[in-house]
Amino acid sequence: AASVKGHEFDSATLARVLGVDGAVVEERLEILDRVHAFVSAVDERELHDGTLTIRYRFVHVLYQNALYGSLGPARRAQLSRATADALAHRQGTAAPAVLELANLYETARDPDKASEYFLTAATHAAGLFAYQETAALARRGLALLERLPDDGTRQRRELDLLTVLGPALIATRGYAAPEVAAVYERARVLSERADEPQALFVVLYNTWLTHDLRGDFGRGRDVASQCLQLADRVNDE
Repeated sequence: AASVKGHEFDSATLARVLGVDGAVVEERLEILDRVHAFVSAVDERELHDGTLTIRYRFVHVLYQNALYGSLGPARRAQLSRATADALAHRQGTAAPAVLELANLYETARDPDKASEYFLTAATHAAGLFAYQETAALARRGLALLERLPDDGTRQRRELDLLTVLGPALIATRGYAAPEVAAVYERARVLSERADEPQALFVVLYNTWLTHDLRGDFGRGRDVASQCLQLADRVNDE
């Protein structure tokens, strides 16, 4: 169970995952540390919810890899979900935990929650101007949506991911890149379906820029006209 969390883990989260009393888990880990030198205590800390815990790490990453590799697919998915739920309960959407939660829910075969956390992770990365990482995370979220029913919830999540992906591609590939145009064309379709003028205007504005910078002034003018009509319709100067 600890190997699912990673090279480092803490006793309180492990106890919650296993449904075992925290003191029992601490005693077992202490034996694995003192007698077998299999794990090593790092420090004691207080979690966000006030729970006291001991942070451990595997003495060698090969131990963690071997244990993780010994888990069957069903057991790995089960423990990944339990670990993700425990972390979400204790840490919420704190930036350091978001990507870990996304990976765990992906392993747990939960595309809805995994794509949600990939969206949050991509948004955090964009806030740090880490555009390569933003694009990679957003694309992972988009890939997971293919496993979900094509309903309004999925389309809203897809629009949010595309809205994060677009600026990241502009920053790394430039406005004239074909993939930028494809992202904003798909976002335009979703915005129109959702009838969200603010989101649609941002999409149309960036679509106009891609046409303009590629020298496609005729289509750029048409999209600019749509921007103006939309702004007039919602009376937004």
